Amino acid sequence: MNSNVALAAGRAMLTRCLKDIEAGKDSIAPDMTPFNPPSAMEVFKLLPRKAGCARCGYPDCMAFAVALVKEETLPEACPVLVEAPASNGAMDQLKSCSRAEASFRGRGGGRHKMRTDIICKTMLSIMFLIPLALAFQLRASEPASDGGPVLPEGPLTLDQLIEFALANNPDVAMARQEVQAAEARHDQAAGARLPDVSVQSSYAHHLDEQRILPILKPEEPTILSRDLVAADIVLTVPLFTGGRLVNQVSAAELLRESAEHRLARSREELSFSVASLYYSILYQRRAIESIEFSRQALTEHLARVNSLVEMRKAAPVDKSRIEVAIADLEEKLLREKNLMAVMQGALANFLGVRDFNGPIQLQGKLEIEGQMKLPEPEAAYMAAMAHREDYLALHSEVQALEREVKVAEAGRWPSVTLYGAYGGRWAVGETYGEGDKFGDIGQVGVNVNIPLYDGGQVGSRVREERAKLAASQERLRKLELQIRLEVETALLNAQSSLKRIEVTRRAILLARENLEIERQKYELSKGVIVDVLDSQAALLGAQTNHYRAVADYFIAESQLRLAMGEMPL
Repeated sequence: MNSNVALAAGRAMLTRCLKDIEAGKDSIAPDMTPFNPPSAMEVFKLLPRKAGCARCGYPDCMAFAVALVKEETLPEACPVLVEAPASNGAMDQLKSCSRAEASFRGRGGGRHKMRTDIICKTMLSIMFLIPLALAFQLRASEPASDGGPVLPEGPLTLDQLIEFALANNPDVAMARQEVQAAEARHDQAAGARLPDVSVQSSYAHHLDEQRILPILKPEEPTILSRDLVAADIVLTVPLFTGGRLVNQVSAAELLRESAEHRLARSREELSFSVASLYYSILYQRRAIESIEFSRQALTEHLARVNSLVEMRKAAPVDKSRIEVAIADLEEKLLREKNLMAVMQGALANFLGVRDFNGPIQLQGKLEIEGQMKLPEPEAAYMAAMAHREDYLALHSEVQALEREVKVAEAGRWPSVTLYGAYGGRWAVGETYGEGDKFGDIGQVGVNVNIPLYDGGQVGSRVREERAKLAASQERLRKLELQIRLEVETALLNAQSSLKRIEVTRRAILLARENLEIERQKYELSKGVIVDVLDSQAALLGAQTNHYRAVADYFIAESQLRLAMGEMPL
């Protein structure tokens, strides 16, 4: 339904109804005569009573008569009454049975009663129609959404991007689910140490007659049957398992901690990826601005060269060289804009945005406000060993594998279990002898299982778990070496970026000065256009290198924090 059409129709209908009420208000005279409603049977006798019709919406005529008495419907709802001319007398009698008809008798009372009923029902319909149309209009004004996350409007800061990514990135969501799975495995391992209560039942058909219950005393009457049914409530409590259950719970707890560390590391890596793309996009934006500035500068210089050519103070070939340089800048601009679009798409992917229809507006500048004090390599390495979530996760996994070795070794120890059962036995087939067909039975005992020979299965599992433990310890040692390398690399990148920033700042100043000198020389016919173009290209390169150095410094700073395990979450 179109909301605008529905609203217009509702307004028009309401206007007509109010005008009808205003025009007929003087012709409606109340009748104070007491009204005695007819019974349902009296109304039923006036109906055509066509079996199986149900065209009125009720199962039979009696149900329709009851609805008429309760004034839940009108006589016109019966199609047979409306279509059959011979039923007009019954229609008039049914209308006279209405409480509304009796309340609005008078001059033109029947006509105005029906009109009043129609007006009331129409107004009620309009009261429902207008809010419904408004709801459609409000819903139509809302932006369409398919359930995916939607970026907030306006330029976004780095903190806002990281917060949005942590809430919507699927990798983080998967790591969060892994934590929940590890918690469930821990609860499962802990539940194995608790008592187990179950109901066990069975049916057995024997070739020979069997007693339902054992004989408790001599000459006790007994009953025999080939078909027996048993049902028991069984309780088992593990008393001693050689440390298997305790170590399984401990291993599950360590793996749960490892999953939590993995989740934290996933959040750190996502934060670094978003930050790296954020600074790369800021650099790309400045690089595009520099190219556009150089293109504008060459375009303005081309206009001056055209004037010089017209005055025969410059060669026409200079004009062609500038046009070639402008075309080259156009190609670079297209390439950089394409790279910008790729970065924007990659950022949207990290943010978990499904439908990416436009550039993400970023708020920030590539400016260094205070230099980060870089730590010493050894201090940074020690901080990384204490805070790196992936190192802590792998360390917990190593400890969990140590528990798994003990679990495997527990297979060599006896196991002791307390058990108890209480239930009944039934004879369900043909019986022989005397006695009850039902009897109850209960028992309590201790079960001891001593492994003597298992074909070397326990020993093989112990060797397997020890090999897994050794491999995990080597992975831990490899990660330690990798952490040291990452810390040193991040420090070197940060130091190198700081030095490049200082060098490129001086290079920009020199390139601008050199470009101004070459332009003046050319305009005085004391220089060549090649020198001007080379100076313009040198300025563009210096500006691009400076912005790249600043972006590399911010990325190296984030890389160092990631390597030290101090990336903000």
